[in-house]
Amino acid sequence: MNTQKRSWPPSAEGPAGVWWPPRRGYAVLQKANSFRFAYFDRCVAGWDGLKVLDVGCGGGYTCEFLARRRATVYGTDISESAIEAARSHADKSRLQIDYRLAKPESLPFTASSMDVVTCFQVLEHVPDMRATLSEIRRVLKPSSRFFFDTVNRTLWSKAAAIWLGEILLRLIERGTHDWRLFKKPEEIERQLRESGFRDIELAGLKPKFPPRERGGLPLQVCRHGNKSVVYFGAAVRQAG
Repeated sequence: MNTQKRSWPPSAEGPAGVWWPPRRGYAVLQKANSFRFAYFDRCVAGWDGLKVLDVGCGGGYTCEFLARRRATVYGTDISESAIEAARSHADKSRLQIDYRLAKPESLPFTASSMDVVTCFQVLEHVPDMRATLSEIRRVLKPSSRFFFDTVNRTLWSKAAAIWLGEILLRLIERGTHDWRLFKKPEEIERQLRESGFRDIELAGLKPKFPPRERGGLPLQVCRHGNKSVVYFGAAVRQAG
């Protein structure tokens, strides 16, 4: 896969307007921030003033979510049209977010400059996981946090993400996912340790009724949740 041309989803390479307002598969991405951060907030005393980088930011859903929490937010993506859409919507929303065009294995930031790095629905598209994780570690301050979610490599994930999401329901563009690039939890955990991370915690999903917020998704992230399709992770950058 050519990481210079493809991001999630490939249609982001088209008109910038596909990201806003969010619809279909895009709306799911935006709404996921509510239950994601209900889980990750346990690891952060407060977002106010933290320097946070979102790798693979797309149209800026997570960046805007965190900017509204008064974090100092940076976003990178390999798609020029996604960055264009993110900048335009942030300007309209009067949010100060620093967006940059960059590949995940070559981030335009100095070493040890970020308090938190997030990376959502991106790692399952990355062909060079080792280079990506090493670069994320480089820009994180020692003992700072890395939060992510990604797609497991199972028949359940192939059915959900590809057969259902791409082919039957057409929530996302066909060809968005390459099942061979999906990562099993034990693979991610091993690669994180080899890349200099510790205190790794992986979690899955379980139903939550009613949803956390009106119009939200009826899901909750927890350590004993189902990881067969999507799973979530938190890790700490080792010192030294």
